[in-house]
Formats: sequence, structure tokens, C-alpha cells
Amino acid sequence: MNLNNKIDDLIYKLNSKKFFEVIKDGNELINKYPNSFIFYNLVGLAYQNIKNFEESEIFFLKAIQLDSKEVSPKNNLANTYLALNKLSDAEKLFKNIINQHGRISVVLANFARLKRKLNDFDKAVELLEEVINKDKNNLAYLEDLANCYQSQGNFEKTKKICIDILNKNPKNISAHLILSKQTDYSKGEINLEAMIEAEKNLSIEDINKNRICFAIGKAYEDKQNIDESFKYIEKGNNLQSKKVNYKIDKEELVFKNIKNLFSKIKPNLKKKFNNKRIIFICGLPRSGTTLVEQILSSHSKVNGAGELTYLKKSIDNLFIKENKLDENIINSEINSNENLLNDMYHRYLEIHKFGKNIVTDKAPQNFMWVGFIKFFFPNAKVVHCFRNSNDNFLSLYKNNFASNQHMGWSFTGDNIVKFYNLYSDLMKFWKLKYKDFFYEINYDKLVVDKDAEIKKLLNYCELELEENCFNHDKNKTPITTVSLVQARKPIYKSSLNSSKIYSKYLNKYFKLLNKYN
Repeated sequence: MNLNNKIDDLIYKLNSKKFFEVIKDGNELINKYPNSFIFYNLVGLAYQNIKNFEESEIFFLKAIQLDSKEVSPKNNLANTYLALNKLSDAEKLFKNIINQHGRISVVLANFARLKRKLNDFDKAVELLEEVINKDKNNLAYLEDLANCYQSQGNFEKTKKICIDILNKNPKNISAHLILSKQTDYSKGEINLEAMIEAEKNLSIEDINKNRICFAIGKAYEDKQNIDESFKYIEKGNNLQSKKVNYKIDKEELVFKNIKNLFSKIKPNLKKKFNNKRIIFICGLPRSGTTLVEQILSSHSKVNGAGELTYLKKSIDNLFIKENKLDENIINSEINSNENLLNDMYHRYLEIHKFGKNIVTDKAPQNFMWVGFIKFFFPNAKVVHCFRNSNDNFLSLYKNNFASNQHMGWSFTGDNIVKFYNLYSDLMKFWKLKYKDFFYEINYDKLVVDKDAEIKKLLNYCELELEENCFNHDKNKTPITTVSLVQARKPIYKSSLNSSKIYSKYLNKYFKLLNKYN
């Protein structure tokens, strides 16, 4: 077999998703042809596909070293940086590719993905519109553009693009899913029949099968057909649970570790900090965090950053040793004149180029790090959102969360109960130790008495009353969470006690919740 045939064979295996064969065969070919960039590039792609991004980075860098004129390994490396959250490196590399090689469509589309991650949706839309003008039939680019418009709250444009995609390919699952988020099926079925047919034809192994089950479940709930709704929601959860195979034991150890650690910590000095003030909005997912961020980011002095990973990432980098929090390192840093955690967090934040001095970070699971925020972010505000525990449970169970890494516990009733009880116990611990440090907002009270609750929230955050905050539904801050449609609406009361209609299916779990409120 000549060299070209070997390359073709490796590409065939890559396209056939035989990633471990590509890694094995590719490394053998690298030993024979150590100066051929293409084998490093293909092995890097195989590692990228199995989500071993650290290894993919090594192979792409070597491919670029061997041939700096090739675009493919540079584009692939930028995507790996994006996956590793090395956003500054990704942005620098995308700009470098464009400057050196021109405005290549696939590069511009990937650059748009980075801009979406940075909450710069205007730029993402601009880039995607440019590539679509060159290739109007590329459905992947159209899907990305529809997602951007939906995050911006431009639902008419989203609908138009999705219908265009489905006219070209009625079996396009992504378009069905995007459209389902913003469709009220009580007013018409639109694509429900097509989604049901698509679900039947998808194999059990296909990730889209469980995704579309959640969408069908949502449609039937809109139509008040709760039996059919639950059937599909349960099916989606069962399919996803088998794929994720999540074990909650590790989470239990982390929660225990945090409580043990902060039971002993006694800092003896005040830390220096960055002048930019962070408002951490936390709580369980689906507890009202997106709504609260929309209210606060409507203020003229506040930038809404969405769900940032920077606090957890900084804590992992500085304080996690051998998969657990290192008490000695944390004690040493808390009582140091430096503030490495604060510094690292704000370095990550710099790439967003926020012009305002107050920024909201609404990663819900930052509730785990309240103690760290207290000691390392002395000028921060923490807003803890909570709601009726049964409603929170239901909302977790019936939504398909994109991040298996952080939300793997949300696909079985037993794990949701366990995680909820860990959360409730930890928040009671924080409340006992640092009651005056954070503010709590009850979603149910916010819905019932909007004006009074918003006034109290703004007062805690030391923000003047502004009319915009009371009209949060007009806020143009992009939303990327599963709340992206609800948070664009005026506050509504239909979500209160929504769990009652599913109680015959879920009551056995509701009884096990150690309610926070």
C-alpha cells in the first residue's frame, strides 16, 4: 500500500468513527513517516473525537510544527483550545488563520462558535451570515445561525431558518429541537408529528433519540396530555442515563470535603481583590437563576456574562490535588497576602472585554463555592436562588441538559433526589456559617410579588432602582440556557406548583426531598 492509500485508509477509519484504530494505526505510521504532518493531524482528530483534548493538542501542535502552511491542523487546534476553555489561545489562533489564509468558511464558522461562548452573539451572527452567503445550503451553518438568533431572543428569524432547514431536510433533528423550544404546541402541532416519526426511526444508540424524546414530551405538556408527555420524558431520561452511566458517589465526597474544610478554616487577614465586582447568581439549575440574571443585567451598570466556568476552573487549578480539595494549600492561600484565586478568575474574565464594572456570573453550581467566594472575593455579591422543591425536581427531570459532565445526575429520579439533598444540606451549612454574606431570593415570591422582590434584590446588590430591571423581558442580553424562551417573557405564575400535574408519576421522589424552603 503506497503512502496515499495509507492516508485514505486512515481518513476512511476516521469518518467511520473507528477512532481508536486511527490512533493505533496513525502512531505506527508516524514512526515510519515522522515528518508527515497529516498523520499527526488525523491522530489529533481521533483524540478530539473521543474528547481527549489534551492529547489532541499535542498532535496538532506537532503537525503545525512540521508544516506551518497547512490550515487544517491550525483550525483543529483552535477547536481543541475552545473545548479546553483556552479561549484567549483559540481567539488568537482563529485571527492568525484568517490573517494568513483568508476568510475560509469552516474557520469563520468555528470562530463564530468561540464568539458564542464569549457571549458576543452579534459577531457570531455576522460571521455566520458571511459564510451562509457563500453557501446557502450548508445546514450546519444554518443550524448555528438559528441557535444564535434564538439566544438573542429573535424568535421569528429562528423559526424562519428552522422551517427552511426542514424544507430542505425534514429529518434534520437539530432544526426540530431548536424549533420545539420556542413553539407553544397548544396553539398548533407544527412539527410534532414529524418529531414522533423521527424518534421512531432513530436507533437506540443515536444521541438524538433521547434529545427528541424530551422535545416531544415538552410538546405534549403544552397540549396538556400529561400521560404522553411523561412517557417521552421518562424515555429520554432512561436513554440518557444509560449513556452517561453516572455515579453520584464522587459528588457526595466533594460535598463532604467542602463542609469538613470550611468547618475548620479561620482566616486572619483581609485579601486584596480586583476592583471589578462580580455578582454570583447561584442555586440549583432551574431555580430562577436565568430570570434573576436577566433582571440584574438589565441595569445600566451591569454586564450579564451568563454561565461562566471560571470559578470552578480556578479552584480546580489551584486547590485540587489527587482529586480532592487540599486543606493545607487552601489554608496557606487564605492567609497569604496574595489572592491567586481572584487574580486567576479575573484573567479568564478579561477576554470578554466587559466595559462595565459589575458583572453577573450565573453558573448555578457556584453554590458549592460560597466559602471560597467569601474569602477570595471580598467585594462580591452572592445571590442564592431557590424555589418549591417539587417544582425544581420536575423542571430538572423534564429538561435535557447539554453538559453530561456537570448534569449527569439529572437523568434519574434517584440521583436528582440525592443531589438535591446534598445541595440543600450544603446551603443550610453556608447559611449557618455565613448568613449575612449572601442574599436569598425565593423564585415563588418573585413571581407573586415582582416589584417588591426586585427592589430588595437591587438594594442588596447596591444598585439604584432602574425601570429597565422591572421590564427584564426587553433585555437583549443573550441567553444560552434551557430557560432561553421563558426568561424572555414577562414574569408569569403558571410555573408555580407545576409539579402537581406529574405527581402521580413523581410523588415517590417528592417525598424524599429534604426541602430547602
